[in-house]
Amino acid sequence: MQEITFYTFLIIGFIYFSHIAIFCIGGNIYDIVQTLNKNKLKNSRYKKYHPQVSVLIPAYNEELVIERCLESVIKSQHRKLQIIAINDNSSDNTAQIVREFIRNNSKKNIRLISRRKNQGKAMGLNYALKKYATGELIMTLDADSILEKRTISNAVKYFINNNIHGIAANVRILPSRGSFLNLLQLFEYLVSYRTKKFYSLTNSEFIIGGVGSVYRKDTMKNFGYYDDSSATEDIGLSMKIASSGTKSMKLKYASNVIAFTESVSTIPQLLKQRYRWKYGNLQNLFKYSSKFIANRKNQSKVMLFYRLPMSYLSEILLLLEPFLLSYAFYLSYKSGTISVFVSAYILLSVYSAFVLWSDEYLSVANKRKLSLAVPALYFLFYIMSFIQIAAAIKCLGKIPSIATSNSSNNTWISPKRLGAKILLR
Repeated sequence: MQEITFYTFLIIGFIYFSHIAIFCIGGNIYDIVQTLNKNKLKNSRYKKYHPQVSVLIPAYNEELVIERCLESVIKSQHRKLQIIAINDNSSDNTAQIVREFIRNNSKKNIRLISRRKNQGKAMGLNYALKKYATGELIMTLDADSILEKRTISNAVKYFINNNIHGIAANVRILPSRGSFLNLLQLFEYLVSYRTKKFYSLTNSEFIIGGVGSVYRKDTMKNFGYYDDSSATEDIGLSMKIASSGTKSMKLKYASNVIAFTESVSTIPQLLKQRYRWKYGNLQNLFKYSSKFIANRKNQSKVMLFYRLPMSYLSEILLLLEPFLLSYAFYLSYKSGTISVFVSAYILLSVYSAFVLWSDEYLSVANKRKLSLAVPALYFLFYIMSFIQIAAAIKCLGKIPSIATSNSSNNTWISPKRLGAKILLR
């Protein structure tokens, strides 16, 4: 038994190490390709392509942040904009703030839709898409998010390629002073979004988060818009599209389409968020895995033989993590050395520093500042591991509803917003 445990430990360690190597190499190749593609943007075709973009902002009790979000959108370099704020029966001053903003920006194409019942983000988005959105492209933006001036114009350029049907934005965490959870999520997003470079490069992207995501409206219509039975309507839509075949319906990560969002400020709220994400991700994996396989001729090899299997294997490894950690403690005690933990600490610290300094959008000053936190990240990531494991265990008790794609609650409540406490760039 001890021998089996030892080799299992080695195999899982090899998998994690291989992941890091693949993401490092893939990310660098993606960066090179993006640099080479910049010359194409000078082509007159790109200069003549100016489709209307409808920006949908669903909101429930977002009075602290909604004006900041709207302000960032109207400052966009892309001028053919339609902005739709969807107030999902908020009990605070969200609607009043949006109305006042519309009055102060009467020359802008901004509309407020007020829903009389809190029916959830998916239903609110679908209502706006079917009744009011007129743009060729649709961007969805959470109310606590802000955009850079070039974000929308950068996003539009991807769609000159008719094979691209949706893009995932490069989502960054807005910094807040003195919060270790904010710092943890800031680095988590930097690391996780760099992995998207590899997935985009290998045509195996199937998770597009709601913040700053952009789709062709016709594509959304053809696939039935957002699924209101899913706990994560954004993952549901992207996986539904990807399962039809990513060779012809490409979903890409767009590193230069930058959106900023607030971090979750407390551990209970973070646990609630990650449970919803994991629940919804598993829902959609159960629902669409067979469709990926049925359409295998139109899928990339990386999607079929790496990305999809690893989506399941990673959840199994997550549940095994407490046992692996206990075994690591046992090895350290038996050998009288902490070399296992030292090796893991060095590997994670080096990889985190590599991701930080490889980032093409952080300033050198910010990289230096964030580098001071790298030595502590190994210990901070234990907090995130605990939260992810707790969410996975909670999902185990919900397997029947996950497997049947039933969401117990379609309404949504936003986490506590920091608003003015955020350090805007």
